Amino acid sequence: MSDTALSKPDKELALRDYQRDLLTRTQSAQQSSSVSQKRLAFSAGGYRWLIQMEDAIEIMPMPPMVPVPGTYDWLRGLMNYRGRLVSVIDFNRLLAGPEASKNNDDRLIILSDRLSVSCALQVADLRGLLDLNFSQPKSRSTANHPWLGARYVIDDVDWYELNLTQMVSDPVFLKAYAE
Repeated sequence: MSDTALSKPDKELALRDYQRDLLTRTQSAQQSSSVSQKRLAFSAGGYRWLIQMEDAIEIMPMPPMVPVPGTYDWLRGLMNYRGRLVSVIDFNRLLAGPEASKNNDDRLIILSDRLSVSCALQVADLRGLLDLNFSQPKSRSTANHPWLGARYVIDDVDWYELNLTQMVSDPVFLKAYAE
């Protein structure tokens, strides 16, 4: 037997130590990810919005899209996202109306498959990630908007969680065809 080879009891101990260490690291990673309060932050329609990271599949520049006739102007069109059709929603126009400005630096937030609709939000003012670990939700705002979730105050600025489940079931959102 060579000097580097381990006996059977030593191999079992080393394997047990490795498995214990792996279990500890896995549990630690799960706990830290469940405790993580990072949110994707952007501005639209006069509000500052936050969405959970698991609600965003990808952020990308504006791709080519096909307009859909007979719809409101906030439904920009359809795009091919990895082989599936995705509706592109100009979130600022949806909230603020047709006078909302158009920006060439807009980005798309592709929303999670867990939602009942396949869509992406076009946003002009993507702010990146905000860590809410040191911020507590405040009382709801007096602003009357059905998609407003918890309100956070960060550096004296109000941020609202976007309730995506409420948004995709709202009749205003679901009725994209223009009359």
